Amino acid sequence: MAIFAVAWAALAVLVAIPEAHHLRSFRDGVRADAVLYKSGSCVVGRCQVEFKVSGRAVAADLPAGTNAKGSQEGTAMTVRYHPDHPHEAVIESQVGGSGPIATAVLSAGAALFCLVYAVWTLVAGLRKRRMALG
Repeated sequence: MAIFAVAWAALAVLVAIPEAHHLRSFRDGVRADAVLYKSGSCVVGRCQVEFKVSGRAVAADLPAGTNAKGSQEGTAMTVRYHPDHPHEAVIESQVGGSGPIATAVLSAGAALFCLVYAVWTLVAGLRKRRMALG
């Protein structure tokens, strides 16, 4: 159970929190009207949007974990991108990073539960053993 606690904690610290910071970095990005260009499983990072930068069409990847529920190719949306790196964009409604923060909180809660359960199981086992011995 302690291994599960470490795994859940690692998910929160190594994946979810950095992803939330990454999404928040787009707050000051440039807004653009975009069209979903390539749809796939957006959760694993297989979606792209197309928008214009200085009159030129750019295809930008949406980050893994993007929630584009119900969106199909050709769906219009507003995105934000960094002017120096327009090949990555974030759907404007997801710039706050609330999805990864929720994942981090749930993962931390699961880690805490697993840790408490592991300690409780260890203490109960030691008590049982001590009672059997004497």
